[in-house]
This record gives sequence, C-alpha cells and structure tokens, in this order.
Amino acid sequence: MMKKLGDYEAAKLSERTYYNNISKIRIDANNGEKNTWIPIETIKDSDTGLHGYVLQNDDTDEIVISFRGTELPKTAVTKVKEKYLATPSQDARLAGAGGGAELKNGYIVYNQKDVDYSETLKDVEEDIQGIVLGDSDYTKKDYRKTPYLGTPSQHAALLTGKAKFDSKDKTLTYDTKNQFTAAEQVVEKYVKKHGSDNIVFTGHSLGGGLAQYYAVQHDANAVTFAAADVFHLLSKEDQER
Repeated sequence: MMKKLGDYEAAKLSERTYYNNISKIRIDANNGEKNTWIPIETIKDSDTGLHGYVLQNDDTDEIVISFRGTELPKTAVTKVKEKYLATPSQDARLAGAGGGAELKNGYIVYNQKDVDYSETLKDVEEDIQGIVLGDSDYTKKDYRKTPYLGTPSQHAALLTGKAKFDSKDKTLTYDTKNQFTAAEQVVEKYVKKHGSDNIVFTGHSLGGGLAQYYAVQHDANAVTFAAADVFHLLSKEDQER
C-alpha cells in the first residue's frame, strides 16, 4: 500500500495538471522531502475536453491519477506587422485602440490577442450535462436499449454516434461519451496493474469530481480541492456504501 499523499503535494500535482506537455513535476514538500513525479501517461480526449495525467513517483513508484478541472479561456498573443495604409482601423490602433500600435519604417506593428474558448465550452457542457443535470446513467457507456422505430431522433443519435444499431434484434443502444466515460479505460488499466490500494486520485473543480467518482468506483483514496459534487452520478449501491 502506498504512503498517504499529503494535501500540499496533492494540491501541487492538481495545479500542474492544468499545464500541457509536462515532463516531470518536482515538489519540495513542507516536511523537507523532495519528490519528483513523472507523467507515464497523458489522459486526453479531444471530443469531451478530458485531460489529466497518470503520475509515478520517481523514487517510490507510487501512482497518482490527476484530472484537470474546468479550464479558463486561453489568450494567444500574435505580433502583427502590416504596411501602413492610413486606414481608419490602423489610425485607431495608433491612437491607442485595441492595445495600441507603433509605426516603424512604413509599417504598423501591434499585438493581436485571440481568445480560445473551445476547451472552456467543453468543460462547461460537462458541468451542465453531468454535474448539474446528470444521473447514474450519465457515467455508463451503454444504456437505454430501445426498439428501433426509425424516428428522426433515433436517426440523429445514429448519425452523431450517440447510439448503436443491433441488426439482430432491431434495437438501439444509446452510447454516452463524456469525461467520465472517456477516462474509464485508462483508470481501469492502472487499477488492474497496480491495485486500487496503490493509487490515489486527485484533482480540482471538475477534476476533483472525476477523482472522487473513480475513487468510489475502485475503493481507492482521493485528495481533492473544491471538487464538483458527483454523488448523484453514483449508482444507488455506491451511494449507500
């Protein structure tokens, strides 16, 4: 069984999970210990916005599965250089609009900011559909098997990949893809390999909800921060134990 993951160290791991392409996480713990965590697998699903890491302690081989929470919009700054033509928009920039600009050798130079909301919107959809409106069916990959009647809604479900058609018994089985179902395969792989007693889940916000959910599913430990409430996503049996 792994040693207890402290709140400070778990908080640092959760914080670094918001970074992309990390190679290692070094933590100077309050007790004087220095620990290095190596990402051995990135948990990522572009469709749902899921992102996290499977982390292994470089000295003890302990395993932590850390999930990223709801992301803020990302702002990218690009330097733009264009020929000065004295257009109203260029003159407005030179006057200070849009962050201002400089005129150099017949060219106007300014910084252009582009805001990317794509990952934020995926996480917000997860928050609404799962955390606010979801129930225990939300975390099931396959649920609600119904006779195929050829209705427009059934056609739409098939076209969008949200349902599967069984030609033998002429039924549709609805498929759920979200961050909870997308993470399942990776989580189960490491639980099977290392055992749930040797894994700790962690995360912040939505990531904390994912961590708590999988800790309950696998009788593992979790250290979370401002976690989303996932009690209603658990089965009745899991809620009562």
